[in-house]
Amino acid sequence: MKQEISEQIPREGIRFEVNPKSINRSLFEDERLNPFQERTRRRILESLDEMDKNPDKYGRKFKTSMPKKTWDSKKAKDLEEMACELGDHMVDEVEEDLELAQRITNGQTWEQICNLPDTANWHRLIKSKNGCFRRVGGAKLYNRDASPAVVSSRDFYDDDILEDTVPLIAAYEE
Repeated sequence: MKQEISEQIPREGIRFEVNPKSINRSLFEDERLNPFQERTRRRILESLDEMDKNPDKYGRKFKTSMPKKTWDSKKAKDLEEMACELGDHMVDEVEEDLELAQRITNGQTWEQICNLPDTANWHRLIKSKNGCFRRVGGAKLYNRDASPAVVSSRDFYDDDILEDTVPLIAAYEE
């Protein structure tokens, strides 16, 4: 099944292109007055530094996607397996921050990314730096109004069951 590519906002069933080399770094130079925007800006800067240190891993174009949810609940490890089947792997925290930076580069505002409720139907599961899983964003269909930039502080483990979550999938270009 060929997926459409979206240039602006990641959406269910549509691939979102991230080109790390096209990210406008000047958008992340100035401190933000809003505390959540500032935390997000700092995360993005750390991830851009990580990309500079590991260009073979993070400097290439990739696409993120979230599948249409057709199940009631799945274990975290099953969502990770799904990400591997539908793409290359589950997005990690650096790739998630690069996606946010791309969205801002593409014209979304800091408020849309950090302060307004996410428009996605489901939380997305990503791989945390500590090897566990974390949810990002909101879940509109569960009335969870977190912004797209929210990364939960709760760690999820392989056998944890998630009802309101889909995997965030990374697929790299050859």
